[in-house]
Amino acid sequence: MEDAMRIALQVAAIGLLILGALGCSESTESGEAAQRGVLAALDSLNRAEKAERPFESAIVAVGNSTVEASFNLECTDRAETLATLLLLGADAGKAFVSTAASPVTTRVITQVDSSAPVDERWLVGGVGDVVAYSPAPVTLGRRMQGAKRVRISFWPYGGDSTMIDLDVSSAAVRLYGVARDCRWPE
Repeated sequence: MEDAMRIALQVAAIGLLILGALGCSESTESGEAAQRGVLAALDSLNRAEKAERPFESAIVAVGNSTVEASFNLECTDRAETLATLLLLGADAGKAFVSTAASPVTTRVITQVDSSAPVDERWLVGGVGDVVAYSPAPVTLGRRMQGAKRVRISFWPYGGDSTMIDLDVSSAAVRLYGVARDCRWPE
């Protein structure tokens, strides 16, 4: 459905551009308004698609099975920055076993390039406790700006430490978009 909507919006945008270039629109103002509306709809669809896509992911071994660990840094509709670690394809049970009483948190260590590792308690949520939320996503995002690699260590299912090594060297544009959309302070 989303693909069909995207194609229809792209065709409409191209059609409006051609009509405007040929001077065939009845009213320049209404043609420009229609074009802005179509472009805004395309932009909204692009933002939704980016939010659904993980920033970076890796397949990791957990016990006798494998899971996909996806890291995402995004800006919500309320202009809040979220940094999340999501485990997919895991065995039944709680993905992140709490090592603290309340609220439910898990230990996550992040290291950007060769900087010192940062050891934090990330809030756990989602059905089956499959999502861990960074307590300082803007700080993590700023540390990632200009970085080539991010290493994330965590302890899924209360087992051994698992590390994912993510290549974020091509993520500068996406980081800039999150910083802009969430209005990070200078």
